[in-house]
Amino acid sequence: MNETFQSNYQSIPDMDQEGQIVPWKNFFVYLTGKTNDAHLDFVGKLEDVGQNEVISPEDSDYLLVFCPITSRVGTDIDEALRHIPVGKRAILVVMHHTFNPEHVVAASSRQVQNQMVLLTVDCLFYNGNLLKCNRNDIAWHEIQKVLGVPPPLRSTWSNYFIRCIRCILSIHWCKKNWKWLTAGGIFLGFAIIPLIWNSRISREIEVTNKTEPKGI
Repeated sequence: MNETFQSNYQSIPDMDQEGQIVPWKNFFVYLTGKTNDAHLDFVGKLEDVGQNEVISPEDSDYLLVFCPITSRVGTDIDEALRHIPVGKRAILVVMHHTFNPEHVVAASSRQVQNQMVLLTVDCLFYNGNLLKCNRNDIAWHEIQKVLGVPPPLRSTWSNYFIRCIRCILSIHWCKKNWKWLTAGGIFLGFAIIPLIWNSRISREIEVTNKTEPKGI
C-alpha cells in the first residue's frame, strides 16, 4: 500500500463512528501522559465553539482524553483507558509526536474496544504545539461533527485576507479613476452650490414677507 493511498484512507472516518451527535457541553480534560501543553490547542478550540471545561469528572458530560504515544499505540491506548474515570463517555485524542506534518498514522480507532469511547481521533504534535496539517484538521472536524458544532463559514485569517484584497483593489481603482473622481466632484460642486444659494434666497424672501407690516 503506497503512502498516498494510506494518507487518503486515513482521511475517511470509520463507519461505526459516523452519524452520532451528542448534546454534550461540559468536558473534563484527562491526560494519560506528557503532552507539553499541546493539548491546550484542542481545549481552546472547544471553548471557542461553546464547550466548557470543568474541574471534576463528576461535573462533566464527557471526558476529553489525551493519550500521547510513547511506545506501542495499542498498549498505550489500553493503559490510558484502563485508568480513566468509570461511567463517563469519552472522546479519545491519540497524540503522535513528530515534526513531520505529512506523517502517516494508522487509525487508532481500530485499537479501541471500550464502548464508553464515542470517538477516537489521531493528531500530530511536536514539542508544545499541534502541527498545521491535514491529519489535525480531520481530527478537529470529526470532534465538531460528533458534538454537533457547525463549522465556521470562513476562518478569521480568510476574512482578514479578503479585507486586505478589497482594500488594495479599492485603492487601485481610486488611483486609476482619479481624474474622473475629481471631475465628478467639481461637477457635483457646481450643481449643488446654486441649489443651496437659491434655497437660501428663498428663505430670506419668505422671512422678509412675514416681517413686513401688512397694508391697512
